[in-house]
Amino acid sequence: MVSFLADWILLGSALWLPQGEDWTSRLVNGEFERSGQALASLPAGTSFEDLGGDGVGLLRLDLPSTRLVLRGMASKGRERGPIVSFLNDLILAHRGNPLPLIPRIDGLLENTTYRTAVLPFLGRGALQLCRSGKQEGIDLLRKILSFYEGADWALSNLANGYRFVGQYGKAEQVFERLMKKYGRQAWFLNGLALVHQARFEYGLALSLYQEGGAERSLGAQADRFTCRTNAAILLIRRRMKGDLDRAEQLLELVVSKDPAAIRAPYYLRRIWRLRRTSLER
Repeated sequence: MVSFLADWILLGSALWLPQGEDWTSRLVNGEFERSGQALASLPAGTSFEDLGGDGVGLLRLDLPSTRLVLRGMASKGRERGPIVSFLNDLILAHRGNPLPLIPRIDGLLENTTYRTAVLPFLGRGALQLCRSGKQEGIDLLRKILSFYEGADWALSNLANGYRFVGQYGKAEQVFERLMKKYGRQAWFLNGLALVHQARFEYGLALSLYQEGGAERSLGAQADRFTCRTNAAILLIRRRMKGDLDRAEQLLELVVSKDPAAIRAPYYLRRIWRLRRTSLER
């Protein structure tokens, strides 16, 4: 009986012992460099997949934290290996190139532990593939949609993917489906306008931009500004009589209401340069 009680007390104490150099606890506590040092103590051939559910913590790191983990591993002499390679691909993803990471995490979409962590990388990577005209991007977007059936952002990404690969009819169908379900929101109108613009249907595109940019249109104010800016850019490109004046008015309105705007001031200056060049001639 005494022996049993002693064993129980020891077991209870062990449950309260600190995790020491356990890499996951260091990660949770924000000790990223020390977490990397602990990771370096794992066997050299340990891969991201070998980490199991704990690996989701690495996927949730931002760029500076990922670099600190790598620095911690390097400080212990671990500058190569599967986990180092994975973290380098994660850094590339944070810097705008998620394509090398996709093959590593594609299968994790079906795992509920990982799903929300891998989703941003897979979504950006899929759209990047679509911009390159690759069907794999559409396949990945459809796979994402299968887990988030009917979600507006998933449908919108698929519609934009169709537009990037030149499947304009399918893109139009998805945007129409979105507006039927969620209303004629500025973001969807902008997306549909871009489809018509890609088809050189400038009149339809401008009409949709105008609807989306109206003060009473549904959606966020930022989306209304996007519609107005895109309308102005199209007018600058089309350059029919009166188009530059209309574009200037739209851009001045955006700049006056959105001090953080980047594209609007740029294209406003472009209009001024075009006019100055015209006068010099």
